[in-house]
Parts: sequence; structure tokens; C-alpha cells
Amino acid sequence: MNDRKEYKIAAKLLKVEIEKTKLKSHERRLLLGLINQAQQASFILSFSERGDLLSQWRAYCSEGHGYSLGFSQHHAVFRSAKQHSFNLIRCEYDPTRQRKLCKQLIANFVERYFGSAEYRGSEDMADRIKAFFNRYQWQYTLALLSSSLKHKGFAEEEEWRLVSQYPDDLIPNLEYRVGRFGVTPYYSLPIIVGDEQKLIDNCNDSLKYGKQEPALKPGILVASRS
Repeated sequence: MNDRKEYKIAAKLLKVEIEKTKLKSHERRLLLGLINQAQQASFILSFSERGDLLSQWRAYCSEGHGYSLGFSQHHAVFRSAKQHSFNLIRCEYDPTRQRKLCKQLIANFVERYFGSAEYRGSEDMADRIKAFFNRYQWQYTLALLSSSLKHKGFAEEEEWRLVSQYPDDLIPNLEYRVGRFGVTPYYSLPIIVGDEQKLIDNCNDSLKYGKQEPALKPGILVASRS
């Protein structure tokens, strides 16, 4: 993520809702710890509904030169993402809806937790919260929620994201690069090779030989700005 504060939006709202629950203080601390862990292992690929937005050109194109790639919903990128356990989500910018989503998530967690076998079983509080947290994959739900909440100041971007959530040691071929905030892990999403490969090659040739208006093809649109 380009903004390190993004995850803090969800963390802050979730903490407020946790404080309202009937969980005991040490249970709250354990849950907050698990939430923080879940937020640190997300991998995201971002898209925008706005293909020609001035603020995007300014933020992501060196000296205003760059290309905007548009994909249809049936493109190989999305098929491959689905096969590799990525989910497509729409970002939420409205603070009222953000609070409602966090409230619903925590309320649902507490209701299910107190009625679970884990709550009635283990004597160790930490073990039973972790066991319940893992059994129902709450870490993945939290990753999706945390990745979808953005500050209302970015609402014009109309962003969508492909989100996956795995511990680093479970991701094959994890790579690293120098990011804005230090060493950043990343995952190269394999693309299903088929007709789309010819399309990508055609687009690459168009860009390589300096054509200003690459031919439109099903599945991908290339726009330039200079």
C-alpha cells in the first residue's frame, strides 16, 4: 500500500467496537493482537473505475508520462486471481458505512465465539480464542475488511482491489523489493496463458514501436498520456 495509514482506519474502528463488547479485558487484548497479525499478511492488487483521472497520473506517472491499462471482468488476470485465492472487493470510503461494517463483524465474532465449542472447551483463554479465530478464518475476513476501508479524501479514485491473505511462509516464490517504507514482500501472480497472451504481446509491440493509439482488443484497453 502507498499509504501506511490505511490499515489504521479499520484497526481504530474495530478497537472501538471491541471495547463495547462483553469480552473481558484480557480477551479484548488477545483479539486486538490477532487483528493486528491478520492485517500484516495481506497482498493487494489495485484497480480504479476511473481510467483517466488527473490525480492518478500525477501520483503514479513520472513527469506525467505513462499508460493506463483497462481490463474487462473476464480477463485472464481475474481468472488467475480467483484460482490463487484472491477476492475482488470494492473500497468503502463512507465513514458511516465503515463503522457499520466493523460493528457487524465484531458483533458476529462475539456471538459465534460465546456459542462455540472452543469457548466451552479449553481452559486456556488464549488457546480458545486463537482456535476459534483460526477455525472460522476470521483472519481472512479481517484482511478483506481492512483492505477495503479508505479515507474519504480518495473517493474519486473509485478503487477496487484483489486481496489475498496468507502467512509469508505459505506463499510460493515470495519476492522482495525496495518500497517507500523499506523492504516490501510481494507475490508475482501467474497469468493463465491463452488468447490473452497474444493480446498482451500485441499491446507490448504497440508500446514498443511508439504507436499512440494501440488497437482495441477484447479484454484490455491501453491509453497513453504524455
